[in-house]
Amino acid sequence: MRRLAPIALAALLPACAAGAATPPAAIVEEARAAIYGRVTGGSSEEEIKEIPAWMFETPKPMFRKIDINGDKLADWWVDYEKSPNPSYFCGTGGCQNVMYVGQADGTARKVFQHGGGAFVFSGPKTARKLEINFHGSACGSFGASECLRAWRWDAASGAFVETANSKGQTLLPYGSIPALYPEVKDAPAAIRAEVAAREAACKAAGAVQPGDGVIIGNLPDVNGDGVRDWLVGSPYTDCSYEADTPEGDPGGRLAFFVSDGRGFAKAFEQKDAAWNLDIGSSPARISVITPSDDCGLGGKPCPTRALTWDGASKTLK
Repeated sequence: MRRLAPIALAALLPACAAGAATPPAAIVEEARAAIYGRVTGGSSEEEIKEIPAWMFETPKPMFRKIDINGDKLADWWVDYEKSPNPSYFCGTGGCQNVMYVGQADGTARKVFQHGGGAFVFSGPKTARKLEINFHGSACGSFGASECLRAWRWDAASGAFVETANSKGQTLLPYGSIPALYPEVKDAPAAIRAEVAAREAACKAAGAVQPGDGVIIGNLPDVNGDGVRDWLVGSPYTDCSYEADTPEGDPGGRLAFFVSDGRGFAKAFEQKDAAWNLDIGSSPARISVITPSDDCGLGGKPCPTRALTWDGASKTLK
């Protein structure tokens, strides 16, 4: 099979498709809602009335027809850098981009959503590889540092899954980044229960869980059974209090949930921990990072300790 050389995403577009093709109404409406939310965030009703109408538009250049999986159905890329005021969606790490895969019934399913730098597709149409350069902080470094992450289209799961980047690197500093973070409502029961328990723990401590304080993610298989596993984490080390954080705060914790044949069970948990993931082996290997004042952020690497699957106890040790 002939392989395509890496090319910019825009080069995958038919010459006239970007201007002529019309995306499904649901995609346009989702973009419209996203723009409205960003533009009006924190504004009063009176202030919203003063915002010019053009700020809420969804211009045609935002929507481009692409081919993600070679099935001849229309796939879509929404580029928020082409929104009426891209400053709401862009920063030092790039601009928000969302991708959808076309379905046989004429709808489209979201498969990617991230902000990043240059987007590059490569590989055959049936197994596209997508690579972007994230803000350096996503790899535990500074903003200008390179943080290349790549995914390949997996026809079996109908999703982008993690793969080595164009430099052959399989170690993912500070963990994997799902092409699309799942919503809690769509996660397995054990993950939903963990999120609810964390919210309840913060409430019991007289605080609330920050609105974006729980991160859930689907990650490569780490126990060798061929089933992708799950992560529950938090970018915050504590709940959100009005006053100072008291001792005994339940805080943010890193927890891995591993498939056990019936569902998913917690296999490891540690408070205030960062992690790396190496997808160069099967199963993937997790290592926990020990933070320190004299390491990280582009300097010398922080110490790590590998977690190994123990089948007897069904835990990561």
